[in-house]
Amino acid sequence: MSDPRLKRKFIVSIDPERCIGCGSCESISELIFKLNEKGVAEVRSQDGDDEDKLLAAQSCPTNAIKVVDLETGEVQWPKVKIQKGGEEGEE
Repeated sequence: MSDPRLKRKFIVSIDPERCIGCGSCESISELIFKLNEKGVAEVRSQDGDDEDKLLAAQSCPTNAIKVVDLETGEVQWPKVKIQKGGEEGEE
């Protein structure tokens, strides 16, 4: 029987154009994130704790990390809010 805590619910992606290479994501989880030779974060593995994925995304100063729920397809981070006029914007 598999451990339910190890079940992945979230996947992460990184927008390399937004990443400034601060390394906060890698410091939270070296299993999930790494800085490449250009100093830009990359996803090393989708394995790892979902809480770490969210914490890393929330620690990113440029919101370069997107966290999506695999089951619903809903974006968990960055939070999107509807602005005046119906346009989407990040919180």
